Amino acid sequence: MNSTVLSEANFKQHGFLSKHLDHFQQTYRQQFAADFAALEKLSSFATGQLFAADLGTQPTHIVLAVSFWSRCLSACQGATLLIERGMSADGQTLIRVASEFLFFAVALLKDPYVMERITGQEIADKLKQAKGMLQDGIAGGHLTDQQVAAIEDFIASTPPSKVSISAYDAAEIAQH
Repeated sequence: MNSTVLSEANFKQHGFLSKHLDHFQQTYRQQFAADFAALEKLSSFATGQLFAADLGTQPTHIVLAVSFWSRCLSACQGATLLIERGMSADGQTLIRVASEFLFFAVALLKDPYVMERITGQEIADKLKQAKGMLQDGIAGGHLTDQQVAAIEDFIASTPPSKVSISAYDAAEIAQH
């Protein structure tokens, strides 16, 4: 049997945990060599810019924007690693996440008030999660009286935010 048949048989048995996955990676790298070269060039440029950024005197919203950009870059690089291993659907999921990080980064650069909206969204999400934990925990009998009291105290002591933001909102801000 040739190595291609052995690789395919191993892949069919072990999936993406196959010890012969490098065969598929090499095949994709050869088939799409120009695309990978262009991608690596852009990634190297972006990574260099990120590590060269001097954030020491920048306002907090700029630092947060660069943090979102960093997450965008790492998600794109992760997507590339998945795609070259044949996991394109999973790579596409990371590209969506990367896009959302980019929307927030650009929105923060355009409007510092976005930072307050992100904080408000975080508070709203925490309250929603706490209320769900309380409801499910009581209904399922999974929480002690002390845990119920702690969650109720958190909910009572956390005022709901008047501002929030979604990825769509951030994209709208970034666009204008």
